[in-house]
Amino acid sequence: MIHNIQDIEGMNSVYAEKLIGVGITKVTELLEKCSSLAGIEELEQATTIQKDLIIQWVNFADLSQIKGIEREYFSLLSALGIHTTSQLKNRFPETLHSQMIKLNRQKQLVQRLPSLSLVRSWVAQATNLQRKTAHNNVPTTKLPLKKWSIDWSD
Repeated sequence: MIHNIQDIEGMNSVYAEKLIGVGITKVTELLEKCSSLAGIEELEQATTIQKDLIIQWVNFADLSQIKGIEREYFSLLSALGIHTTSQLKNRFPETLHSQMIKLNRQKQLVQRLPSLSLVRSWVAQATNLQRKTAHNNVPTTKLPLKKWSIDWSD
């Protein structure tokens, strides 16, 4: 798990200084402060950092609680629609692993894919983890939707 806010994906020195200025130096402090939507909005006003960016950092901090989720896997999980531990715990490890393989073949997001046993461990940890946020921290930016249809046959 990452500990310092400077280690959060997408965090630069300007943003880190703003967070430090309001007393947030550790990832756990960010999770605690942003455990509610009101906390995120308070932080947005106190730091002038955009809410969507704060939510991305909170999501990163949330997933970083899982042992074995390395920094390189965040973009892979995010591309599969997994932004929080709450979303991770609802996935079937075997399906998630095969989706990771397929996506990485297409987009080359990581050099080394996690093993199936590691993905199983992530889901188990997420299931046993006490939720730190009281809301669903999904970025408000639009994500591309996959088109699908169902063909009925008799």
